[in-house]
Amino acid sequence: MASDQSANLALPYLAAAQAQKHVTHNEAVRRLDAHVQLALESVTTAEPPAAPAEGARWFVPAGATGAFAGQDGKLAAYEAQAFDFLDLPRDALAYIRDAETFARFDGGAWVALSSGDGQGAGTLVLESVTATAPAAAPDEGAVWFVPAGATGAFAGQAGSLATYQNGAFSFRAPRTGALAFIRDAWRLALFDGGAFVSPLAVRPARAAITAEVIEEDLVLSGASLDTAMVIPARAIVLGVSTRILSEVTGAPSFDCGVAGESGKFGSALGIALGASNSGVIGPTAFYAATPVRLSATSGVFTGGRVRVSIHMLTCPASAFPERETEWWAQAEYGLDGVPPALAADFCRERYALNGAHSSSPQVVARSGGAKAVLSAAGAVVMAPANVLAFDYASGRRQMVVEGAATNVFIGSAAPTAAQGITVTAQTYTVSFWGPGTLTLSGAATGTVTGGGTSTRSTYTITATAGTLTVTPSGTVTKVQVEVGSFATSYIETTTAAVTRTTDVATWSAAATALLSTNGPVTIALRGKLSHAASTASTGILSNTTTNILRVESAGTVRMYMASSSLNSGRSITAGTMTEAGICAAWDTAGRRIAVNGSTPVSDTAQPTTTIDTMYLGTPVGMNTRERFELDEILVWSVKGGASAVQGQARVWA
Repeated sequence: MASDQSANLALPYLAAAQAQKHVTHNEAVRRLDAHVQLALESVTTAEPPAAPAEGARWFVPAGATGAFAGQDGKLAAYEAQAFDFLDLPRDALAYIRDAETFARFDGGAWVALSSGDGQGAGTLVLESVTATAPAAAPDEGAVWFVPAGATGAFAGQAGSLATYQNGAFSFRAPRTGALAFIRDAWRLALFDGGAFVSPLAVRPARAAITAEVIEEDLVLSGASLDTAMVIPARAIVLGVSTRILSEVTGAPSFDCGVAGESGKFGSALGIALGASNSGVIGPTAFYAATPVRLSATSGVFTGGRVRVSIHMLTCPASAFPERETEWWAQAEYGLDGVPPALAADFCRERYALNGAHSSSPQVVARSGGAKAVLSAAGAVVMAPANVLAFDYASGRRQMVVEGAATNVFIGSAAPTAAQGITVTAQTYTVSFWGPGTLTLSGAATGTVTGGGTSTRSTYTITATAGTLTVTPSGTVTKVQVEVGSFATSYIETTTAAVTRTTDVATWSAAATALLSTNGPVTIALRGKLSHAASTASTGILSNTTTNILRVESAGTVRMYMASSSLNSGRSITAGTMTEAGICAAWDTAGRRIAVNGSTPVSDTAQPTTTIDTMYLGTPVGMNTRERFELDEILVWSVKGGASAVQGQARVWA
C-alpha cells in the first residue's frame, strides 16, 4: 500500500498485524463523522461559543482566537469535549447554518452555490426588468432589475438589482453572466453586463442571437386595431400567434397581420372562445418597428379579447465591443505604470472613468447652438444644440468646440449671382463645397477652385477696407465668408448675415472630482488647437475663475495653478490649426509641463488654485477664431515623472 492513510480525507488505514486496531479504526470513524454530511455552524466566527454542542463543526477563518487560534483554514469538529482540527479537501460542499446557504470550499474560501440575491449557481428570480417603479406592496424578498428612467424608490439606481427586505430596498450590482427567470416576461435571461437577454448563442463580447416572445391582450373595437407592442426594428419574426380569451363579436372572423398585409399571420380566423392560430411564416426581417394589426373580415368589432404573441429572434450587437478588454489599461495609456482614472478617446468613441467603461456625457458636455459638421461619409450634417459635436474634417473623428463666428455671405446654400460684401482691413477665409469656382475681386482678388461635391475648398485673403465681390460659377454650395485665417463650422444664411454663438464645454462632476489643488494629478490633451491672434490669450483648460492651461498672446503654452505661470517653451502659431499634445502635472511639490514631446519644464511652486467646475476653453466659451478639435483627454491620479510627462505630451496617432 502506497500510503498509510486515504487520499481525500486522510483516514488512517489498519496495518497488517497492528496492535490495538480499534484505536485506528475509531480515529477513522471520528474523521468520517466530521466530514460526511458537512454542516458548518459558521465560516466567519473567529472564536467558538463557550459551550459548543457535541458534534458541532466550524470552519476556522483567518485571525481566529481562543480555542481556534493558530488553526486558520481548518475544519474544527467538537467531540468528547474537545476540538479536532482537520484539513479540508478542495471542493468540499457544506451547508453553512448562520448564512443559510450551501457553499463550496475553493481551497481558501467558501463560495456560495446560491445566495440571497440569486447570483450564485442558483437562478435569480426577478419580478421585472422593465418596470420603472416597484409594486405598491412588494413581497418580502422580491427582486427587480432597475431599468433606465426609473422613479420612486428606484430613482437613480438604473442598472442595479433592487431587493425588498424588512420594509426597505437595498441595491447591488448584478453579476455579468447571471441567469434570471423574469416573472412578468415568463422567460429566462442572462445579464450581459448591460441588460438581460435570452440568448440562443452569445459571443464573449456579447453579440448574440436571442429568442423572445412578447405578448399583449387586445380588447377589440372598430374595423381594425393595432397592438401597442411592436415588432422591434431588425427583429426576425418566426410567427405571430393568437388565442381568443373572450368571444369576438361584431365580425364573423378576423385577419392577423400588419399594415398593408392584413392576413400575413392568418386570415379568416375563428372567433369562438379558446380558438387559436399559430401564424407561422418564413423567417422575416422587419427593418422598422411594426405593430401587429387585427382586422375584421367584415363589419366592425364590437367586443372580444385576443391575446397576440410575437415569436421572434433578434441579433443584438455587442453593447461594448471592448468591455472585456480594458483598453485604457494598455501600456500606451500608462503614466509611470499607472492607468488613467479618466480616458476619453473621442476618435474611437470609447470612454473610461474610474476603471470602468463610460460614455461621453459622463466626461464633458457642450452648451451651444446646433452645429454643422462633416460626417464620416463626407456629408454636412447638423449636430443638435447642447450636445457634443463630432467632426471628420481632419480625416478622423474629433470633438469640436469653437468660438463665435459670422458668415457675412448672404444666401449661402446654393448661390448663382455675384454678391458684394462690405469688409474691413483684416484676414478673411472664404470656403464652399462643390466642383465650381468662386472668383474674388474688389477688396481682395483670387480664384477658389472647388473639388468634389463632398469636398470643402478654402481660401484665405487679406482684405482692404471696402467691398469684396464674390462671383460663383458652376456648382457651388454652402458658401461661407468669415473673419480669420481658417474655416470654422458652416453657418447657413438666407437674407442676412448669421452669427454662431460660442460653445461652452463643461467637465462633468465626476471628471472634475478627479482633480484637486494639492494633486497629485496629471492631465494630457491631444488634438488641434487654434490661437486667435497675437493680441489675445486663449484658455485651454480653466476653472470658474482661473486658467490652468493657456496659450499666451505671444503663442507660448503656459501652466498656471500658482501666482506665476510655468512656460512650456513651446508655441502655437496664431491663426492656424496646430496639432498639439499637452501634458501637465502637479502636486504640492510643484508643477511640470511638456508640449509636443518637448523636454518637460518643472518648478517647485505649490499650487494654490481652487479646483471647482472645469471647462475646456473658459467658463464663457471661446474667442472668435478659436477652435479645438479634440482627440483625447486623459487624467491620472498621480504626478508623472519627467519622462512619463514627456511621453504623454504627444500628438494623436
